[in-house]
Amino acid sequence: MNTKRFSIVTLLFFAVTVLANGGEATVALTGIPSSLSLPAPAGTNLLVTATIAGGETESCWLARTDAPQIRIMLTKIGDNTYQVNLGDSATGQALSAGGSGSFCVWVKLKNGGEVRSISISFRGRAPGEKATRELYLITAGGGREKLEICEWMPTWFNADAASQLIFVTTAGGFEAKARIGSREFPFVPDADGKTYALAFDEQVLTSLRGTGEMRLMCKKDEQWEALSGSLRAIPASLDLKQQSAKFTVYQRSLAWIPGAKDYYCLSLGDITAGQVLISISTADDKRVLERQSLRQGGTVNLTIGKVEYEILLSEMVNMLIGNDYAIFEIARKGFFLNRRVEKVIERVRNTDLTIFRDDAKIEAGKLAEEIERTWKSKKDQIETYEQFVKKVLELEVKTGGITVERVAQDRQPFSSWLGQ
Repeated sequence: MNTKRFSIVTLLFFAVTVLANGGEATVALTGIPSSLSLPAPAGTNLLVTATIAGGETESCWLARTDAPQIRIMLTKIGDNTYQVNLGDSATGQALSAGGSGSFCVWVKLKNGGEVRSISISFRGRAPGEKATRELYLITAGGGREKLEICEWMPTWFNADAASQLIFVTTAGGFEAKARIGSREFPFVPDADGKTYALAFDEQVLTSLRGTGEMRLMCKKDEQWEALSGSLRAIPASLDLKQQSAKFTVYQRSLAWIPGAKDYYCLSLGDITAGQVLISISTADDKRVLERQSLRQGGTVNLTIGKVEYEILLSEMVNMLIGNDYAIFEIARKGFFLNRRVEKVIERVRNTDLTIFRDDAKIEAGKLAEEIERTWKSKKDQIETYEQFVKKVLELEVKTGGITVERVAQDRQPFSSWLGQ
């Protein structure tokens, strides 16, 4: 007998067949998982089959071992064969009403005897225990960050660095989904029903890049409820409708940077003596650019994701009455330099003044083509307008020997005419 009981426990551990003796009759259970939590996740089927041998069965039920009077009847599916779905919500709620414990399958035989299976342990919610629900962001590197969804402001996260979003919960019958724009994506439960995951596959990421916002919904009492607040993906780049975008910031205030989906903002100090202090921060209070002074025509760099941008201080306006303000323009790095060089080339090409290289006249169109050709060949090596002047105009085109005749016999150096 002792040897037989040892084999029974071993089989239960590996979730194969569970046997128990009751006189000459025996009960065999199949379908018992090695780890069981009740209530099971919504939509889960956990079919347990009881097969009785050695006697004729009159009825079959299961009950908690500490409350055998509360019975859940099994359904007869064949001679001496019965079945129950532990994944059923009502069954799970009834068994787990007293918290964690164990249950047995009881059998009443037609000869008046009773036999039961060995006890099956499970984890359930204790009486009065409040169901918990926590949200975590799992990164591609395996990191785990707890997210708190705030009711009055969005919670920002890096979607491109995330592998999945998970709920860890003790709530029975839990269901969750994410709504991104007009699309919905369900959280998938794991085997033990404690963790629900939303994988950041290409469909989810594509939807997030489009709207930038995710709202989470949970099912309660058969009704879907949206959680207060939202999750927003930190933009991997700016959504600029054109090559550049202008925006105005009043002194001692801030403004959202265009295309940043209300994540990056620029703060402006006092406009004084032709300069102003600026800084850039994020909606979740991270400083991206420390405070620094900028003059009109100056630029600062801003990296978003893997994309580099430049912010140009286009104009500062001092008002006699009212608030002073500054006008900024933002574009991908290189845009402002390229635009300025193009203006130089067009000015040379369209001038009707006489141009001399040493003492020989040269055509403005040919000089413009020379500058343009040299610029294109050196473009990858140049990051600033000052470098363009030095490397292209002075060293290659040799504009130091070029003059422009504004009136007869009155020539001025090319650099002076160009306003370098």
